[in-house]
Amino acid sequence: MGFYCEVANPCLIRELKREIGDNVLLLTFDGFAIYGKLQDIEDHRIAILAPPSNLTGIVIRRPDGGIFVQQVFTYLDLFTVVAKNTGLPLCPFVVTTDFE
Repeated sequence: MGFYCEVANPCLIRELKREIGDNVLLLTFDGFAIYGKLQDIEDHRIAILAPPSNLTGIVIRRPDGGIFVQQVFTYLDLFTVVAKNTGLPLCPFVVTTDFE
């Protein structure tokens, strides 16, 4: 059994199931911050995120120097999620259209 199985928060996953279709900010154990629209949760473990309603891509803040990445969609292991913020009307990060 892996380390993340011990960190998993079933109450948080149940709450996220009620947030499907909303913009969410998810913070992971390893330092990533992901902002996107929660589309679905598969097998009570994998979150599927699409671009939020106010942006053209999902914004991911990487822990190594705060580099931002933009993706069209992403899968996220919910066992790594330690905190969430939902119902955000705007991106919580300072985002420009120039992503590297």
